[in-house]
This record gives sequence, structure tokens and C-alpha cells, in this order.
Amino acid sequence: MIGLLDWTVVGAVIALVWNRTVLSVSIGLIAACVYVIARLNSKLKPSTITQVVSGHENDTSPESEEDTTEADSFLVDNEDPVRVIIELDVDLHWKPLTNHFRLGTRIDTCFSKSLYEYRIDGTEVFLRLIEDESEDMGREKQQDVRDGVVQESLIRERSANTKHYMRNPDEKIASLKQQVEWQRLESWGFRGFKYFLLLKKIPKPEARRFLRQELERLKIGTVAFFKEATKYGLEKGDQLPYYSLRFAEGKPRPSDEEIKKLYDTTESFGISQSEFEAGGKIIAQLEQLLAD
Repeated sequence: MIGLLDWTVVGAVIALVWNRTVLSVSIGLIAACVYVIARLNSKLKPSTITQVVSGHENDTSPESEEDTTEADSFLVDNEDPVRVIIELDVDLHWKPLTNHFRLGTRIDTCFSKSLYEYRIDGTEVFLRLIEDESEDMGREKQQDVRDGVVQESLIRERSANTKHYMRNPDEKIASLKQQVEWQRLESWGFRGFKYFLLLKKIPKPEARRFLRQELERLKIGTVAFFKEATKYGLEKGDQLPYYSLRFAEGKPRPSDEEIKKLYDTTESFGISQSEFEAGGKIIAQLEQLLAD
């Protein structure tokens, strides 16, 4: 509807143009353009602007992964440009789904999300991959696993048609086929996510007792392994929060065979090689969980 103000402005513009001078016509046209833009902007409500930008009127997902419930989220990695976060009991679109977790990963411009099913047996956690998809700038969304089935035909077709396919399709398919089967979640998997999950899902006294036992096992085993390493002319490195070894000054360097022999002894100290290498991070995670 055109109101009194609209007619007033139109009349003023007509009056300017009626003089037929170059200056008056120019002023009239500029005034008309400015007025039209102002009127259009006044009719755009904030809700309309938001809807145009998001492009998803019914999208119920958080605006960012930082907005998810902290109590049900586990931060795996947050070192730029990498961010990896796990969210409990939701599907890929953040809708409630018991005994599943969503793994969201960002590496620079590449985004991926995976859905895992999990089950707990005592203090052991088992999981399997149900969905896996990713997208990046300049390419379409890729879905490598759907409903727990590896999309082998699509992976092979994509690898054949892509000029720069970085990974052997056979290796990728084999890895995904292993992931869709039930497998045990190790203590170092997802940087100690197992302990976070147990603390959430089993009786708290039982969970805390187990976490405390694991903390002692890792601490004692790590100290013993470092002590054993000194016999080989090695000492503790400084690559925290991960544990590593370096050559000790003034001592003969061990051969590759001797270093392999040393690492083969890790299990005799009650830990695995992977637990030793990720030990600093896991120990810190356990101490934080037990402090809460």
C-alpha cells in the first residue's frame, strides 16, 4: 500500500523532473533510487535475512559445534586447523539416538562426520561405523559408508574418475570394511574417549574405580619403561603431551634392532606401545575426568 509519505516523495520527484534541467532531473532520479532502496530494506525483517543466509528453514543443528551440550561432548582435538569433537547419543543431524555417537572433524576446509554405534561390556567398549560422509571446497559430498555398508562401487568409481586421488582405493575400502565390524575401542583411541564414555554410562563408583586403576597402570608402566630405555642409551624426550625417547648425550646410540627390542618390552610393563606414545595425553585426560 502506498501511504501519504510515498505520494509526497513521488510528487517532489515529479516536480524536480518537470523543470527539465539536467541538474533537476539527476537529483530526481537519485532521490527516487535512494527512496526505493530504503523502502525495500525496511521490509526485510531479521528473520527473513537469517533464513536467506542459512538456506535451511527447518535445520535444527547448532550454529557451531561449540554450541553443543558440553556435558555430552568430548573434545578429541582442537589444534588449528584441526578440530575433532564427539557428541554422545545423537545421529549425524544431532537428533537423539541412544548408543550412538557423532564424530565431527574439520581439517582446514574439509568437513566430515561419522556415526558410530557403541556397546559396553563391563569396562570394555566396542564400536562400529554406521555412516561416514565428508565434503570440501570444490567437490561434492562423499558418502563412503551408509547404513553400515561400505559404498565400494562408488569409491572405486570416484577413484577412477578423479585425477588426483590421494589414497589407494583398495586400502581405503579394506579400512572401512574393518571399521563397520564390531571392534574394541582401545584406551588410546580418540585420545581416551573410552574413559569419558564409561564415566557417563556405568555406575559412577565403578567407573571412577576403573579410571583410577587405569591411571595407576599407565603411570607405573610408563616410569618403568623410561627406566628400561636408559639401558639402551635413551632418555625421555620433550614432545609433550605425548611421550617419546631421544638419544642421551655421551652414550652410544642403539641400533634399530635394539630400539625395536626395547619397544617389544612395553607389554612386560603392563602397557602397549601405543599407550606409551599417547601416555601423556591419556594420563592428563584421566586426571581431568577424575577431578570433575
